[in-house]
Amino acid sequence: MHKYAQAITKPQLAFGQGWGFFALRKTMALTTLDVVNDMLGLLGERRVNALDEHHPLIPDAIAKLETAAAWVQADMWWFNVEYPTLTPQVGTGNLLVPNDTAACDSLTQYPRLAVRGNRLYNMDDVTDVFTSPIRVRLHRIVPFDDCPLLARAYIAARAKLDFQKDYDGDSMKAQILAQEIKESYARMHAEHIRNAKANILHRPSVLGKLQAIVGGRPNWQTSVVNRNI
Repeated sequence: MHKYAQAITKPQLAFGQGWGFFALRKTMALTTLDVVNDMLGLLGERRVNALDEHHPLIPDAIAKLETAAAWVQADMWWFNVEYPTLTPQVGTGNLLVPNDTAACDSLTQYPRLAVRGNRLYNMDDVTDVFTSPIRVRLHRIVPFDDCPLLARAYIAARAKLDFQKDYDGDSMKAQILAQEIKESYARMHAEHIRNAKANILHRPSVLGKLQAIVGGRPNWQTSVVNRNI
């Protein structure tokens, strides 16, 4: 057990059993600071008011959260995939991508694309020089504080369990955190499915079929058509 870990009393454990899906416990903010304080609370440590306070466990707590955010977003979710049209830079012909890009694919069969540094590489023509814009599917690793609430809850739950395993190892708290992971994942996945179904209704092909059936655009359809799915 780490030297900073402290024994948890039975009354504290009873309160801890209410930690499941802690995002809605007090506030809808659920910032990095909130999660770090949850991690410190698992060890009986005092809360901090800022991430730059002098505390030996803050750097590792932040690192656990960043790792969990990257691990969860290695998969494509409704909030971390974009469909921009990238335009070659004048002079170089390079198609630049954000530093947080996990992957980038062409929406057509060719060219096959790969991310090389901060730019795209055409694997068919063996070059990083492009002559025309390309619409792509851009998979990004979104910073924790910019993720939707339900995604933050799931990421935070995973990070807390990893942190708790390293510094405490109490089996009862681990079970509580494992249940929190299960519940928060279920909510996040349900939101992903809900968004996927909503976006399907906005596809031009689906709208065309609906228009043919009802003789016009449905009254719930706005003038803005989401073509990103």
